[in-house]
Amino acid sequence: FDAIEPRLGSRRIYPGGIATGHLTGVDGHLNPEEYKTLRGFWKDGNPQPGTGEVIKNGRVFFGIDPGSDEEQMVRLRESDKAGRHIRYAGYLVNDMIGFSGVEEYYNQELRGRHLWRLQQLALSGPDLTRQFVDVGQSEPAQNGKTITLTIDLDLQQQLYDLMARELEALRIERRGVGGRPFVGCAVIMDVNTGEIRAMVSVPGFDPNTYRQEYKKLLDDPRKPLINRVISGRYPPGSTIKPIYALGLLNDGQTTPAKTEFCDGVLHLGGHDFVCHNRHRHGDIDIATAIMKSCNIYFYHAGEHAGGKRLYQYAWDLGLGRSTGIDLAAEANGQLPANARTGKGWSTGATYNMAIGQGAMTVTPLQIAVAYSAIANGGKIVRPHVRYDPNDAALNEPAGRMRVSEQALETVREGMWRVVNEPGGTGYNAVRIPRFESAGKTGSAQHSRGKTHAWYACYAPFQNPEIALVVLVPEGNLGGSASGPIAKKILKLYFHLDDKGVPLSDTEGENLG
Repeated sequence: FDAIEPRLGSRRIYPGGIATGHLTGVDGHLNPEEYKTLRGFWKDGNPQPGTGEVIKNGRVFFGIDPGSDEEQMVRLRESDKAGRHIRYAGYLVNDMIGFSGVEEYYNQELRGRHLWRLQQLALSGPDLTRQFVDVGQSEPAQNGKTITLTIDLDLQQQLYDLMARELEALRIERRGVGGRPFVGCAVIMDVNTGEIRAMVSVPGFDPNTYRQEYKKLLDDPRKPLINRVISGRYPPGSTIKPIYALGLLNDGQTTPAKTEFCDGVLHLGGHDFVCHNRHRHGDIDIATAIMKSCNIYFYHAGEHAGGKRLYQYAWDLGLGRSTGIDLAAEANGQLPANARTGKGWSTGATYNMAIGQGAMTVTPLQIAVAYSAIANGGKIVRPHVRYDPNDAALNEPAGRMRVSEQALETVREGMWRVVNEPGGTGYNAVRIPRFESAGKTGSAQHSRGKTHAWYACYAPFQNPEIALVVLVPEGNLGGSASGPIAKKILKLYFHLDDKGVPLSDTEGENLG
């Protein structure tokens, strides 16, 4: 009687737990449908999906098409039958594969490669015995690669804990102990390289217990399986204003000195388009309009420029398209196509677009990319979580906006005044004495009448290092919900006390 039966296998262990679940993703066994798709066969030089499955005595077998190359191994060849280079896969029945996050994006590198040997059934020897013989050269097994990430694990853990605490405090403050909890997300990115320092979406999931809790996670109305930083799509609200301002100034549609008159409301076709908190700002220039988040200024400026130009300004800074981050399931967001074509477009639609409302959505990561471009002088970075200084595809910018220094200085001034000048929409919530940053609050309504709370910034002001975006969906005003959280994150990242005085690393670990 053998009490122990040794078996060879592997298991992933994720030390970061719930704080890193959305980043790492998980791995798991291929299901039959995924196996059939990956196995495939070749037809006229093109990969085709598998042909189906046959179940006999409780075991799953797979039907073989006459065009298939293998029966038991899935292999998308490095080259097809004509010798053209394709790519390598090599999956077995019930094999392990990455699902979501880094696990999925870098699956082929992380999983390595099985030993591969192609055999053919043939008649051989003097008595013509049926036996398998090797065909061609076998290929040895390869271990998976080690991948280094840009993530600061301590910062990642502290950021997740901070966000979870702040969202819980917001729930108790706004909705009471028994109220529905808030969700939220935050991302910290290097403005010059696109390296992600930390990225959290709360609530998250623990990849170590993902399989046991999958049904519970799937049924949770807070949708903890979604990484809101890259997959959440929201109207940007007033966080769009510095982006438009840069385009308007750079395009000559306005100047730093030109003013628009704001009396708190703009009437159009029986509809009232109101200013932020219905304030009457009088004659206001563009930097002050950013500082005070004046809707009326951007209604007028947007109308002068037109929807097509607004579309282009947003597109130039990376909105409406993938950032190219090396994580699975990134959303593109949406810019209103009618704004670009002009078909069925109206002045009212331009007004909505000019303040980040209407038929447009962005991801928090896209806003981080756009604000990084404002900070770094127009370079559109490619966000990434893999650290590899020799990989040009990761480290080269995705694009560059040709922008005048005057336009940059004016927009940066307005964003600085948001935080550092009395009357700025982020002054009370975000300002840290002796430490200067530049940012923008945003409060974006969506179809159900709730308001998403945004805060986006870069810091420090003089020598920008990071872009930070905080979003609390349905959190109401950005200045009152996301702004205070952003302030604590900035203090955490730069190790500052309440007076903006640098702390030692040890003291800074528990800040927040």
